[in-house]
Amino acid sequence: AVTAAFGDPAEAVQSAIEIQRRIGEFNAKYRVQGGIGEGIVVKLGIHRGACIVVNLNERLDYFGSTVNLAARLQGQSRGADLVLSTDVAADPHVAQLLDALPHREESAVLRGFAREVPFRRVMLEAS
Repeated sequence: AVTAAFGDPAEAVQSAIEIQRRIGEFNAKYRVQGGIGEGIVVKLGIHRGACIVVNLNERLDYFGSTVNLAARLQGQSRGADLVLSTDVAADPHVAQLLDALPHREESAVLRGFAREVPFRRVMLEAS
């Protein structure tokens, strides 16, 4: 798993969309060239909020419930989609991005959280 930090939730979502689109293009090219199997699956979860940042072994590392929720949301991803917390989906600039994409409200019981957590699943076309 990889954690990335963004100052703007819309930039995070736009980057995630681009990642999934490029992975879809790669997988389509791979299949055309006779590749066997499903190709690469990238699962993405996005949340926003405060976290603890430490410099450990010459690199930044992130901790806290914000990071934990992002990781649990990533666990709900199936690939060729994005799973966004309701906080991220409610951002006006993110909402504009979502207007052009199929998405739906879902919820799940996530490890480490006392209540069922609502989220938005954004479906991206696999190329």
